[in-house]
Amino acid sequence: MEEYADILQEDWNTLLTSKEQEVFFNLSHEEQEAYLTACQSYEAMKAYLDNPESPPEAKRLLDLSSWK
Repeated sequence: MEEYADILQEDWNTLLTSKEQEVFFNLSHEEQEAYLTACQSYEAMKAYLDNPESPPEAKRLLDLSSWK
């Protein structure tokens, strides 16, 4: 988590909902990076959701319809 240590809590509150934070901060660093990447584009999110290795609890937070 030290990679994100310089991000203030108020910034996290802007970036992620409280439910997303609850899940996000329980993911490994690699899973966190994949989740943040998935939020950058429709294609990235679709790939993340289609990946059986993506954590189900994180996948439940994402919605492809938000890109349309």
